[in-house]
Amino acid sequence: MDGEGELNYSKDDKKKRVSFKGHLKQGKMAKGNLVWKDGSKYKGGFKNDLGHGFGVYTFSKKNTRNCYEGHWKDGTESGKGKLIWKSGKKYEGDFENGLKNGFGVFTLSKKSTRDYYEGHWNDDKKSGKGKLVWKDGSKYEGDFENDRRNGFGVYTYSKEDEEEKCEGFWKDNKMSGKGTLVWKNGGKYEGDFENEQRNGFGVHTFSKEHTNNYYEGFWKNDDMSGKGTLVWKYGTKYERDFENGLRNGSGVLVYSKEDARDYYEGHWKYDKKSGKGKLVWKNEGKYVGDFIDDKFDGFGVFTFSKDDPIVYYEGCWKDDKRSGKGKLVWKDGTKQEGIFENGFFKL
Repeated sequence: MDGEGELNYSKDDKKKRVSFKGHLKQGKMAKGNLVWKDGSKYKGGFKNDLGHGFGVYTFSKKNTRNCYEGHWKDGTESGKGKLIWKSGKKYEGDFENGLKNGFGVFTLSKKSTRDYYEGHWNDDKKSGKGKLVWKDGSKYEGDFENDRRNGFGVYTYSKEDEEEKCEGFWKDNKMSGKGTLVWKNGGKYEGDFENEQRNGFGVHTFSKEHTNNYYEGFWKNDDMSGKGTLVWKYGTKYERDFENGLRNGSGVLVYSKEDARDYYEGHWKYDKKSGKGKLVWKNEGKYVGDFIDDKFDGFGVFTFSKDDPIVYYEGCWKDDKRSGKGKLVWKDGTKQEGIFENGFFKL
């Protein structure tokens, strides 16, 4: 049977069709309108009683999707098309086997924080090169795999963020691998990332306003941790152990040219000299002994400069002062040995 006609299906139709009205060819649907029991309907071309060629499918009221307009093959969306959701989402681009495949633009709903994605798809997932844009103005351009940022890409932050952009490798939507993070104040980090944080080896250059110049070394969870070198703008430099962003462990601090001190070598705790150490002055004075919270505390030997009438003090200290048993020796042979309190010999 060829020509215009109408088909009415039984209540027991396995495909739950209600009726067809349109052009028939050899008794099969060729072009027309097909209606289902749930209220969904299709208008367009057919082949072997399946949607084929160009057509428009309107989904049922219960479906989250509104309509699909585009090309079909053997009853599934295949080719160029446009799919619209009731929430306002919209996809325009390539389809294959009923899924987003190829190149397309997916516009998110008004409620979403994201604005749109433009790029390549594989089985309904973002895969390949693409651009994802958020409503706050931030965006990512680069590689996608399995609907996530995977591979190389550049993330540009919004105007409200302190950061400017992050360029490098990504894994499951997070910076992981080699990369560069740039701040709007001029700060920059180049090195290793893991789970969106500085992890591994890297160089952080601080902003112009910061007293630090740069740090080069190892990181853990965005903190300086491990071996490294921290350099200040006024010339001071620290090398060796860090933990949780602070000097912890053993290290050497070399002071600036303007400072009367030359260097400190020894142990640190929470950014302060604590434990055994040696502090040397440019006038050749030096202290070797115990420190607590940046002060001489415990047992130590202080050797005075050549220009000082005192040769050395050996003994106990408290809060940078001679306190407890000790011995103070002058160049003229005078010697005080016994108990000191608040820096003075106790008679």
